[in-house]
Amino acid sequence: MDKEYFEDLNKSIKDAGCQWTAGETSITKLTDFQQLMRLGYVPGPDGFSLEELERKSADNYALYLKEEKAPLPRNIDWRNMNGDGYVTSIKDQGNCGSCVAFGTVATLESRVRVLADSPVNKNSKILPDLSEAQLFFCGGGSSGRNCGNGWWISAALSFFKDSGIAPESCFPYSDHDQSCKLSKDWRKKLTRVNDYHIIRNIEDMKEWLSCNGPLVTGFNVYQDFFSYKSGVYRHVKGEQKGGHCISCVGYDDKKEAWICKNSWGTGWGEHGYFLIGYGQCGIDAYMYAIDDCSEVYPLYNDYFLRDSLNDFGQIPVSGTLCYSPDIVPAGMTILENPSKTLEENWFKDMGKDIVGNTDNHIYLRGRNLSDEAKNIKLYLYYSKASLLLFPSLWKNNSIKNSNGNDYYEGSVSRQGEVLVSESSFLWKPDKISKDDHYCLIARAETSAHPNPVPDIDKISDFAKFIAENPGFVWRNVSVTSKDTPSFSVALDYEQGTGAEEMYFIISCLNNTKGSSVSLTCGAKGPQPAINIPRTKINQENFIVGTVAEVPAGFKGNIVFNYWKDKVKIESEWEIRVSAFYLPGNADLFCNTVKLELEGMAPRIGILVGDYIISGKA
Repeated sequence: MDKEYFEDLNKSIKDAGCQWTAGETSITKLTDFQQLMRLGYVPGPDGFSLEELERKSADNYALYLKEEKAPLPRNIDWRNMNGDGYVTSIKDQGNCGSCVAFGTVATLESRVRVLADSPVNKNSKILPDLSEAQLFFCGGGSSGRNCGNGWWISAALSFFKDSGIAPESCFPYSDHDQSCKLSKDWRKKLTRVNDYHIIRNIEDMKEWLSCNGPLVTGFNVYQDFFSYKSGVYRHVKGEQKGGHCISCVGYDDKKEAWICKNSWGTGWGEHGYFLIGYGQCGIDAYMYAIDDCSEVYPLYNDYFLRDSLNDFGQIPVSGTLCYSPDIVPAGMTILENPSKTLEENWFKDMGKDIVGNTDNHIYLRGRNLSDEAKNIKLYLYYSKASLLLFPSLWKNNSIKNSNGNDYYEGSVSRQGEVLVSESSFLWKPDKISKDDHYCLIARAETSAHPNPVPDIDKISDFAKFIAENPGFVWRNVSVTSKDTPSFSVALDYEQGTGAEEMYFIISCLNNTKGSSVSLTCGAKGPQPAINIPRTKINQENFIVGTVAEVPAGFKGNIVFNYWKDKVKIESEWEIRVSAFYLPGNADLFCNTVKLELEGMAPRIGILVGDYIISGKA
């Protein structure tokens, strides 16, 4: 193709009102036969013909224009999701009609990274590239498919589900017909799809892309597509050449286009990618989604806790083993919405120093890598510093959570879901020397991996235990005396059989001006959480409080802290922690109190609980 061809094509594109640019590419340099060999998507036995595919896509787009739009993001691109990329590098299928293998493998590689939250820019080596050669020459080859006659998407996805796929290293790709020959250990390295489904509506395609990762689809290729350089492709001129399979990695509503990953190398298109308009060439007649995976090599097939921020669930674990970001000490404060906060900050260590001689709130979090729903129990233990943390040093040092239980129990319903202990664990450590520390140990228990605390007294057994068990993690924590309260107490609270709106109030009655107080409860249940953050007492007879809807049967520990804050108290002082019930009709009750708190409308309450703290100068 010469300069005149591209000038004529660009003029036709402009005259048609389209927004893309044509030019010489790595594909236009090929012969007609070689260009055809860059395709390879054919309709399956029950699929649309290429002509029907295109008509259906146009119908879908016409319907999409009439439909009421869901409140979805205007732009999704899995190459950059909040700074993280979940799309693996561009590959080149060469002169072989194996595009179905490349499009489906690209989609599976991204889906696995989304499920494990393992972006390529965080640790690209944890999850291997998968073998297009195995998929095409073993999966397609078993039914007579080859470089010359191509394949269809549903058959490739069925192979993922029935047989699984090994890493690229087990069967490297070459662009010519090959016999099915894998390395000896390939069966130990499989990634297997649990299920997949077809999506037939454009809005549903966008909804999936906005939350779950790329989709795989096929479309008609025309002669002008080989010359695509940039912009939003829409067919302008040239005859139909055949079907092609790609991975759709996002969409752009402003440009009304799908963002797609091709398999023609980086010398074509926008460094191997392209945009194509909604309803064009059969691209969105239907797309396939990969739901979840029953196996992901080399990841732990269960709920797991990370040993460090570089741990994505691989076995055995590599790297540092004593800085788990999934044990999250929060000090004396509580997290208002622990699940939301700790999931949104998955790649951050949110832990703080532990404060000695007072109750500290500690949260646990982890991710489910299994395709099954899971019931999970989370335990927390402590140990004084030791070079080797043999279980005998900590197995009896369990830490209870804010509800007074030995563990936090929760569940996950899908692969990739994060579970956070919404009830904090409460720990009141002794002060230790300045340069010393404690170690916290977390344990996750599921039906598949009960992970009992083992009896280990050999170094070799201990090393194997910590390297191969993602159900246990460690975190060294420093203990500080900075801002240690002058007085701290954990008060038991039990709601009883009725759910009620409650006021929790700290009354600073005399001679405490200039000091500080706080009241926190990290137990799951009250809405919002019972939380009076550290507050300065700025006047005599100072009152501060919070209101919460407390559910029936709730039990928890409410931690009160008092800081003298270098205030010179010259006589007796007194602080009162009180709980008030807020009745619907105060006229029916006696002994009511008018509650007037800053920022809240006056309410009538009935005192139901009192705790008095007093002292002398």
